[in-house]
Amino acid sequence: MLSLRFRLIITCITVLICASSYSQTTSTDLQVIEKRNAATLFVSVREQFAFSMIRECTPLLTNAPAYPLSVVSSWYERNFAEIEASKVWLTEYFVSLQKQNPQAARAAQQAFLQENSRSLLEIVRLSFSQKLPDEASCKRVLSQFAPIEMDFSNIGKQPGYSQFAEFSQTLREYKSSANYLVPSTLRFGVTESQLAASQMVASLVAADAAYRARDAASYLAAYQNLALQGDGKAAQTIGISYLNGDLLAKDANQAYSWFYAAFTLADYEGANAMGVMHRDGLIQVGNDRVVAQASFSIASLAARTLDARNRAQSNFNRLDALLTNDEKFAVGCMSLSQLDAIYKKKSSLLIKGTTINHSQRVLRDNLPSSLIGYRSDTPC
Repeated sequence: MLSLRFRLIITCITVLICASSYSQTTSTDLQVIEKRNAATLFVSVREQFAFSMIRECTPLLTNAPAYPLSVVSSWYERNFAEIEASKVWLTEYFVSLQKQNPQAARAAQQAFLQENSRSLLEIVRLSFSQKLPDEASCKRVLSQFAPIEMDFSNIGKQPGYSQFAEFSQTLREYKSSANYLVPSTLRFGVTESQLAASQMVASLVAADAAYRARDAASYLAAYQNLALQGDGKAAQTIGISYLNGDLLAKDANQAYSWFYAAFTLADYEGANAMGVMHRDGLIQVGNDRVVAQASFSIASLAARTLDARNRAQSNFNRLDALLTNDEKFAVGCMSLSQLDAIYKKKSSLLIKGTTINHSQRVLRDNLPSSLIGYRSDTPC
């Protein structure tokens, strides 16, 4: 008999994605499409949950570090038929819909991603009770993946759970259809790249719960856990909390150190934030306008999102109007290693992230030619 907790988890993700636009121009019955979408969502969420548990729990199970990977790998192999079919169907569904109705395809993709995210969060909330994972909770949650009765093909065989049998049956029927074809672009297996891309959802849920409860210690512990596993955005979040005094006590030095941690973890919002602190006099090194403008330049050039780029570029443009020609020349001649040395000197090294590539390259080599003051031909 499956646990009541697991039954609740399953119930939370038995939803159907609207496919009416797709059905108008295909011979596939709408009911079949909806059943495949529901089964695919169920499998996708379960797979992401499994990968997330490897990232969350491996550092916590020091006496058995291979346990999470071993359990999830075995589960993956046993359930490969459904996992493969779900990925193939999702690809076919979106590709076909894109050809017939691009707007409907975008809406369907967004709906799937939103429901996938919501369902994954619900599983995690139920599984970890919105607390930061520990050794005991990791062992308990990972035990869900060990017995074969938890596999997709067996869930419906448990008393009271017959309604869930259609998930595995639907996907296996699709896999046996005459037009079933696995695209060469799809990748399978419990690989390093897939694990690296998985989110540590339990820690994020715990952080959110701690924030809402105004529990500063738990909030900091959750985000530190994420940052220590290489999450630059988590380090940035801690820095902002210290800078603004939001839940954590205001502390400019701590904020700067966490922004630097984000920077070393390749989240260049950290550079933008450090630039703001230098510009506003919260951290001082003597040539702070130069350091600030160099920081905005790096943050703008290396931003991963349009919003981040716009923020950094806006800061750059505003400060540009105030700089002297000598200061602009100094910005252009500053190397990445020099900028990093300034950051490092003014911060506590909380996390050892990645090193900067081409650290001796000066900033003006990367700046647009239109920025004449920074791009002087005069040797640095």
